[in-house]
Amino acid sequence: MDIRAMRKNSMTENYGRTRELGRCRRVQSLSRVRLHKCLTWSLTLAVIFCMILVCAVLYGSIRVQANTGYKYYTCITVEEGETFWSIASRYMDPEHYEDVESYIAEVENINHLDAYETLLTGQRLIIPYYSAEYQ
Repeated sequence: MDIRAMRKNSMTENYGRTRELGRCRRVQSLSRVRLHKCLTWSLTLAVIFCMILVCAVLYGSIRVQANTGYKYYTCITVEEGETFWSIASRYMDPEHYEDVESYIAEVENINHLDAYETLLTGQRLIIPYYSAEYQ
């Protein structure tokens, strides 16, 4: 083999390696681009899913609040033997109050009464109540 043939073989091998190396770099570059696009789409879909989930939860809570009714007040006259507990059992809505004590505390607050104050027959009280109908 002469020097020209060796140089030609060497150049051909180097060209082939360079070409192969370039092809590998393009494949790696395409893989990075594809990976970036895939991650971008995945993140976008995750954000959209979270937004839909939040909207659904908020819509459900708004519907629950809307269906709970309207709060009204009425004036009653205390009958003989009535207590805060008997009034609460008649007018209190358990969906809106944690317990009877919280309802009684609200009635006392509305009527400017002290805790444990006894009711007098004929005394007038403003009482809160809830109704599903708009009046």
